[in-house]
Amino acid sequence: MQSVLIYVMMVFENSGNEAGKQKTFLNQLSKVRLLGSGHPESWNLNSKHMNLILKPHKIKGIQYIELPKYYYQKVNEISLKSDYVILIPIAKTESIDFIKNIYSDMNIKFFCDADDTRENCDFRSESKYQYNTLTQKTFDMFNIICNNTLEYKTYLKMDFDAYIDKKYVNSALKLMIDNEEKHLYYGVLTDNHNVYYMQGRFYGTTRRLLQDFCEIKDEVDFFYAEDVWFGNVTQIIRKKIREIGTGKDLIFMGVDETKVIHKKFKDKGVYLHLGRHLSDSEK
Repeated sequence: MQSVLIYVMMVFENSGNEAGKQKTFLNQLSKVRLLGSGHPESWNLNSKHMNLILKPHKIKGIQYIELPKYYYQKVNEISLKSDYVILIPIAKTESIDFIKNIYSDMNIKFFCDADDTRENCDFRSESKYQYNTLTQKTFDMFNIICNNTLEYKTYLKMDFDAYIDKKYVNSALKLMIDNEEKHLYYGVLTDNHNVYYMQGRFYGTTRRLLQDFCEIKDEVDFFYAEDVWFGNVTQIIRKKIREIGTGKDLIFMGVDETKVIHKKFKDKGVYLHLGRHLSDSEK
């Protein structure tokens, strides 16, 4: 099966200005799902066409992409499972079984403290952590990944108190996986004194970006907030990419916050509250 996007990309050769090109691209993209019952074989976008879906972020001077809504469709999640991993740094007071039951069809791994003896821990640290040492926990978790073969095309970190729409996330994963050769940084983008980072509930990178992350992470001083530290490492990578002068850049990819929810989820007959609101006697 030939990639449907080959057809989509041919449209641009006779397009007019940039606005016209973008409109044409999005109009053609909207037809992709009509061309088959599944999803396109490849969602890889070259730099030219990636630029066509870039748009200004509310943070001044920053551009980003989002998963086009035409891709909010069912993908073959089984075929994706070997290409990504979602890492959850979990505490002893948080339920592994609960997460496994909800996301049993997703490739999720748990990073546990040294004194967490649960058999469902995939990785167990040599250290115990407190709230004020979570940067060290994040570092140690990714250190394990970096010290092994980077076998996945996309790596994500999820907090226990995040709740994700699997249909949306699998589509976002598909886009990242098919563009894993690019420096893609995915999440809810935030600015902390000119350090651009993704909020901790759910963020990730392509393998290409993580490779560079692994090379320089030891050189970057810790921040109190672990996700700001992670973002600072990626910002240094972004600076280095730009200094090379090849025209490439780190690409920020935004999360649909209606599909990745933090702490509370409400629906008909459902009120779910995740995280640290329980008293010690209830944990």
